[in-house]
Amino acid sequence: MFNAVLGYVRSTSLSRGISSETFTATMSGSGSPEVATFASGCFWGVEHIFLKHFPPKEDKGILKTAVGYTGGKADSQNPDYKTVCTGATDHAEAVRIEFDPSIVKYEELVGECAHTPPHLKTPHPTPYTIPRGLNELTMGSPEFFYRTHDPTTVNRQGHDTGTRTQILLFSGPFSPISHPLRHISIPRLSSAIVDTGSAEYRSAIFFNTPDQEEIAKRVTAEVQKKHFDPHGTKIVTQILPAGPWWDAEEYHQLYLFKNPSGYQCANHRLHW
Repeated sequence: MFNAVLGYVRSTSLSRGISSETFTATMSGSGSPEVATFASGCFWGVEHIFLKHFPPKEDKGILKTAVGYTGGKADSQNPDYKTVCTGATDHAEAVRIEFDPSIVKYEELVGECAHTPPHLKTPHPTPYTIPRGLNELTMGSPEFFYRTHDPTTVNRQGHDTGTRTQILLFSGPFSPISHPLRHISIPRLSSAIVDTGSAEYRSAIFFNTPDQEEIAKRVTAEVQKKHFDPHGTKIVTQILPAGPWWDAEEYHQLYLFKNPSGYQCANHRLHW
């Protein structure tokens, strides 16, 4: 994918032979799986960090994942990767997670104040101030969706900004030009590349039930107050009803497990 800041194309190199069964689990009981849908930048890294910390074979609650496209224009049906990259569809790169609610709750995938499981402890220094009286064991758990990207940037994650847009800028002052009938002036024009970002890299929670909507809004308010208000920054994550979903091409699925040296957005890590 073209990156508007660095100007590179994300590699789709040959991958390792990894079976999807390695990253699939079954329900622990007789209940039904639930679905969570998140967007937070390049879907390679989003899927990778969820599976890294909730590996299905270790019974941590995630049963399976898929990366794909959702949330765009109603007439943009069955989009392919190249079309989404143009920004014309308004679809987000997203991850669809099937999970066992008897093991991991939706609140935990989005984020809620609770005990942080030991496997989510992070050696990374936090860029945010931990409130007084809290530590890694009491601060939140996992607040996972919000912990693993920057939710304060519109249509971008780190250097990933997607589509560039060329626009005409009025640079003034007015310049006279010749006309067969009269002498007129128009403002001088110049062309510029303006990095507008792309909806494909937006931060979004696509809720699948009314309960998920309530949880997403409540948790977002909690995370905003705890982690971002002290720094004067604002969460811009969209909270939207889940719509039609299209799986991305097969080579995108489990990409960073098949290509461990492949591109990964630096924002996809535990920030606190």
